[in-house]
Amino acid sequence: MRLLRVALRIGLAGLAFLAGCGWFDMPGARSMYGVYLPPWPHDPTVTLDSFSYTPASPAHVGDELVFRATLNKPANGVYLRAAIGQPERELCSMNDYGIPPDVTAGDGAYAGWVTWVAEAGTGEDLPVWVELEWDDGAPGQTLSGPPLTVLPEEEEQ
Repeated sequence: MRLLRVALRIGLAGLAFLAGCGWFDMPGARSMYGVYLPPWPHDPTVTLDSFSYTPASPAHVGDELVFRATLNKPANGVYLRAAIGQPERELCSMNDYGIPPDVTAGDGAYAGWVTWVAEAGTGEDLPVWVELEWDDGAPGQTLSGPPLTVLPEEEEQ
């Protein structure tokens, strides 16, 4: 009887360990091998400071557009994406990992790029903006940039 109780305790301890490590298909489990970590709490003081893109308007079809945005302070659990056009015609995920075009990882300055390929809408002013989103999908602040005019591809001379 004593052996049965010991085996039961070991089994329950093992199940508790496995449940904490996400081995079972549990809602919110992030990793099969790591302990589930809840999302970072939202910091309401984190805001977008600035947003810009290069080359400045007008751009041409086929140009590489580089977007830059800064937060007022570095934050965890934040995603930024730039969007062009209404409805969105081009999207760009921005990073703060030091991966080009971002210069320094973790400094609160995000960057990303997209090559404009859409022929539709050339010659019109398109709205450009950046959206802040928290890692659990909660929306954050949106900041608009100057409108973008996209011209047809430049012909080589």
